[in-house]
Amino acid sequence: MRRFLLVPLAFLLDPGCFGGDGPTQYRVDPGAGSGQLGAGKIFIQWTLAGQPPSPAACTGVDHLDVRLETSTAQVTISPVPCTLTRFRFDGMPEGPGNLLITGFDASGCRVTSGAARLTVVTTQPTDPSPTVALSAITLCR
Repeated sequence: MRRFLLVPLAFLLDPGCFGGDGPTQYRVDPGAGSGQLGAGKIFIQWTLAGQPPSPAACTGVDHLDVRLETSTAQVTISPVPCTLTRFRFDGMPEGPGNLLITGFDASGCRVTSGAARLTVVTTQPTDPSPTVALSAITLCR
């Protein structure tokens, strides 16, 4: 199984992603660094304590790590801004997998987490799925 850490430095923003409060959508091309892992595409979103991402809902969350685990690869995308309303990532291995999103505060402490099952497909999803519900956790003192 291949493991990758992708840092979204070279990202492509869809037209209209920047609003008055900054980007709300994010699309990363993993081919910019280490080559594509497949032809799969994920398009996801998350909630925090049942609320959509916003500066208020993301208070105390410095960034998110998005981790995809399939039978052929484990990929971690970090850092991902918490306030994005949706996230698209191309070049992923296709098939069923587990998605884990973890939020960290500025000191690196895990403060929120959520998981979901998904099937990575090669066609561009029209709507975000799954919606991952992030719940507060306390692992640091």
